[in-house]
Amino acid sequence: MTKIPLPDIQLTAGGLHLQLDGGELTLSDAERGHRLVVMPVAGYMMPWLDGHACKDVVVRGVTADGDGIVIEQEAAGCRVRASWRLADGHIELSATITVTSACQLNRLDLLPAGTQLNLWDVVNYRNAHDGPTAWPELLVRGKSFATDTASGDWQFAPHPSVMLLRRGSDQLLLGALDLPSSFGLHLAAERHRLSHCHLDYGEHPHGLALAAGTVFTTPRFALLLDRTGDVASAMGRWTSLLVAQGTIPDPKSVVRHAWHREPVYCTWIDQCARADFDPPPDLADQAEVAGPALRVLNQDLVREALHLIRNEGLPFRTILIDDGWQIGRGDWRAHPTRFPDLRGLVDEIHAAGLKAIAWWAWPEIGKEVVVDPALLVAGGRLNRHSARMYDYASRTVQQAYLEPLIRRLISSEPGCYDFDGVKTDFVADKVHADMPPGDLAWRGEEVFFYRFYSLLLDLMTAHKPDACHIGCSGHPWLAHLISINRTFDVFGADVRMHAVRGDMLEATSPGTPIALDFHLYRECLDEWFALGHSRGWSFQVGNLLGMRRDPLAPWQPADADYLAQVKRGLKQMQR
Repeated sequence: MTKIPLPDIQLTAGGLHLQLDGGELTLSDAERGHRLVVMPVAGYMMPWLDGHACKDVVVRGVTADGDGIVIEQEAAGCRVRASWRLADGHIELSATITVTSACQLNRLDLLPAGTQLNLWDVVNYRNAHDGPTAWPELLVRGKSFATDTASGDWQFAPHPSVMLLRRGSDQLLLGALDLPSSFGLHLAAERHRLSHCHLDYGEHPHGLALAAGTVFTTPRFALLLDRTGDVASAMGRWTSLLVAQGTIPDPKSVVRHAWHREPVYCTWIDQCARADFDPPPDLADQAEVAGPALRVLNQDLVREALHLIRNEGLPFRTILIDDGWQIGRGDWRAHPTRFPDLRGLVDEIHAAGLKAIAWWAWPEIGKEVVVDPALLVAGGRLNRHSARMYDYASRTVQQAYLEPLIRRLISSEPGCYDFDGVKTDFVADKVHADMPPGDLAWRGEEVFFYRFYSLLLDLMTAHKPDACHIGCSGHPWLAHLISINRTFDVFGADVRMHAVRGDMLEATSPGTPIALDFHLYRECLDEWFALGHSRGWSFQVGNLLGMRRDPLAPWQPADADYLAQVKRGLKQMQR
């Protein structure tokens, strides 16, 4: 409840008109006159502390300072100085929060509950395994909905803190301008009203600890209006803004190596063919049932594929040895019976003029793997999947475990495997508020990935300057830390699924080379190759030893016609 008279203020920027009138802030389309967002002044950028929303919120002052509006609020336990500032082509939201006593920050309400939305749907720009769309279009009016950008969907991870609220071809983008140390942007609405729009800092008692007197600066968010009606275009404006502000590197300044844009052969689908294993479409379901596909992977299978590539003249640049080369997840030594001479195998790959990549699920530790609890998050606390995780934020863990591991994987020194890079996998839904890192500067899902992938790239390139990280994350802060972004497992023949994923990755990870991931069938294979060639994307082929006509057909040995089709498709890339 406000306690003072509020001034009338009007500001315009980037096609948006902001008006303060009678205790309400109204954001309108300056050109068309449509109201877009109407919200009370009280409650903007307010925190939840110790598990509860702040009570007795009082607006102490509202001022216009030339390029924006500053709102001074006070509540039990905190003071908040929040602002809406005009910027070049957008409006910038931010706040500082001063807490009066020691507490935990659990969430930050970017907009107050009850905020009215004169918009028609919401785009949370992410992907689903089972359809040719890259986002759910969620109606603001009618049936209620809730969505978030945390990686609990087991897809590309992490997702950036950004959403689009649309009205036909007009799109209002809400996107972070600083990397949030939170666990997803969460939004829920019903019948044109927000139930919540907040950053999650962890449920009590796993929130962000703040000492008495701490001044917490929120991440800045942009509100920008895009009229193209194209989601990728709006995302491109956001990432261009990040580049212009120097928040992320200019893609033109990032060093990219030519072989990172060339075709990859990955053993995984041939493993599935040999094991007659049909992977579940959802990644979360694969780990517990993939045993047969792991057990068939051995040096002989890789050599068979290598000889086929050489004999058929298939223009691959890289062989990726997928899940199963290791003793177990979390024990990244070569399996003693399936890969008794892994270094010798990698030497053979190099002698053939190819690069070698190792599959690596860095967040995972198998139940059977024995690990010193001192190397684990919270001494071995189990996450929501009843699994342990190495505490990569700890300098002790980095020195005792991670650095020696990357040396063994990447270095050409005796006793090392001499791989040229890694494919990271099974990374979604692993970084949670109740699994505190040893260094709190790593706190937050997006922050953790940024710091970990920065460290990983530094460690790999110390051994090989052109080391390759094959990832799967549409995130602007990670674009320069991933060498190849793959479109992820597609277990159907619908090439549109690859197309929308590639569009999403291109829009959200500017400059990162894209590889179309596995296409399992002869059906639509030519269309798959044509898509990649038309977009300038490369390919990750998963089956050379086996083939299937279509999703209804069984696996059978690859024949000359199939290999000729693959060769023809890849050769087009060299023209």
